[in-house]
Amino acid sequence: MPVKYKRYFAFLIISAFLFGLRIYLLWETPLYDYDSIKNFIIAREIFAGDFSDLFQRRIPTIHLINTVVYGITKSAVGLIFFHALVSTLAITGFLFWWAKKERYQLSDTVWLCLIAGSSPLLVNLSRYMSIESFTLVFFLGFIRYYLEWLEKREQKQLIYASIIYAIGTTVNYKFLFLLPIFIGFEWVLSRKYISWRTAFSIGLIFISPFAFYSFLGLLLEVGPLKYIIVQFSTIFSAQHNPLHAGGTFDFDWLFYFRYILNFQNPVVLIALLWIVWTYRSTWKPFIHKPLPLQFLILFTLVYFLIILFIRKAPRGLLFIDPFLSYFFFISLLGYIKRKWVLYSIFLLSLSFNLLKINQTIYPYAHTSYPNMAEVIKKENISKLLLSTGLGVVPYLSEEIHWKVIFNDHELIELKKQGYTHILMDDYRIITGMKDFHALDNAIPIYSVQEISLHAPILALEHAEFVRIGYKEAMQLSKEVKERPANLILLKLD
Repeated sequence: MPVKYKRYFAFLIISAFLFGLRIYLLWETPLYDYDSIKNFIIAREIFAGDFSDLFQRRIPTIHLINTVVYGITKSAVGLIFFHALVSTLAITGFLFWWAKKERYQLSDTVWLCLIAGSSPLLVNLSRYMSIESFTLVFFLGFIRYYLEWLEKREQKQLIYASIIYAIGTTVNYKFLFLLPIFIGFEWVLSRKYISWRTAFSIGLIFISPFAFYSFLGLLLEVGPLKYIIVQFSTIFSAQHNPLHAGGTFDFDWLFYFRYILNFQNPVVLIALLWIVWTYRSTWKPFIHKPLPLQFLILFTLVYFLIILFIRKAPRGLLFIDPFLSYFFFISLLGYIKRKWVLYSIFLLSLSFNLLKINQTIYPYAHTSYPNMAEVIKKENISKLLLSTGLGVVPYLSEEIHWKVIFNDHELIELKKQGYTHILMDDYRIITGMKDFHALDNAIPIYSVQEISLHAPILALEHAEFVRIGYKEAMQLSKEVKERPANLILLKLD
C-alpha cells in the first residue's frame, strides 16, 4: 500500500478510536452542564426563528453552526456527537500535519496522536456542547498557518492565520485575550517582515467579524451594535455570576499543578521542564530566526505563567494541552533509540490516560434528569421554577413554562404568577448559589440522586465562575456527592 494511503488509513482509524473515547456513554448524559444546555436552547430558538439570543455568550458563529446541526439531527445527542467529532478531527488533523512537516515515521505519528488525543482534559471538554471543540479547531488552524509564517515568511500565510484567528474571536472571547501575546511576538520577532499593506489587510480582517455581525444584527432586528457591545462590555464583567462578583486575578498558583497531578498525566510537567532545558541554547538565535518548535515552547511558557495569575478552571489549559503532550513525545523520541523501549513507554502513557478517563469521566456519565422530567409530566405541572440548573430542560415538554431563579427571594412574587413547583437542583451548590433556605422544610414530591453532578471535574470547571480555588471546588463536589438526593421536586405552598 502506498505511504499516502497508509497515512489516510491511519488517520481514519485513530480518529475513530479517539471519537469513540469522546462519545462513550454520551447517549446517557448528552447535556448536563449549564453552558451546553443553554447553547442547545438557543439553537432551538434560532431554528424556530427567534434570533434574540444570537449574541448570547459572544459566540454567534457557534450558535449558527449548532442551529444547522440541530435542524438536521433534531436532538441533543446529535449535537454533542457533532462537537465531539469536530474536536477529534481538530487534534488529529493538526498532529498529522505537524508530523508530516517534521517527517516523523507513520508509527511515531500514530503514537503522537494517540497520546495527545487521549488527554483526559481534551476528552472531557469534547463531551460538552459549549465552545471548547470549535475553539480547538480555530486555534490549531491558526497555529498551523502561523508556524508556516514563521518558517517561510510568506505574507499569505500570515493572512490565512489572521482570517482563522478573526473567526476564532466569534467562537471564544478568550481569543481577544491571547491577541496581545501574538502581537508581542510579532513586534519582537517579525516586525521587519510585515509590509504596511499586509498590516492594513490584517486590520480589515479583524474588523470584518464585527462588521458582519453588526449587519446581521441589523438584518435580523436584534440590534446593529449588539454584538460589538456584548463582545467588549462583558470581557471583564462579573455579570455571569450574579452572586459572586470579583476580579480577574486569582492567586491559587497550585490549581493547575494539582489538577494535572490528579486528573491528567503528570509526566507532561516534567517533559515541559526537560524540553525548556534541552533547547536552552537556541533562545538567543531564536530572536533572529524564530523556529516553530521554539515558538511552541515559548508560547506554552508565557501562556502558562499568565493563567497562573487569573481565575482558573481546567479548560484554561485547552490552548496548550496538545503542546504539553507533544513535548512529552518529542523529549522521548529524540533520546530513546530502541523502538520497543520507546513504544512501550508510549503504551504506558496511553494506558495511564485511559485509566484517568475511566476514573474521572465515565463513572459520572449517568443521569436521572429524564426520570425527573417524567415525574413532572405525570404531576401535570405547567409552570416550573428551576434552582440554577438547566439539566432537566432538554427532557421537558415544550408546553411546560420554566424559569431559572438563583435564590428564594422571588418565590412569593413568582407564586402569584402561577408557578406551582420548583425543582431543587444541586447544580446550585456547585455554582455557589445556596440561598434557598425558605424551602429547607418542604416535603418533596420526588427526589433522586444525580450522578453527573458528582463529577469532581464539573466542580473544578466552575471554580472560575464561583471565584474559588482547587480545594474549595473539590469540597463543593464532595458536599454534593454526600447529599442523599441531588434533584428534589417541591410544591410551592
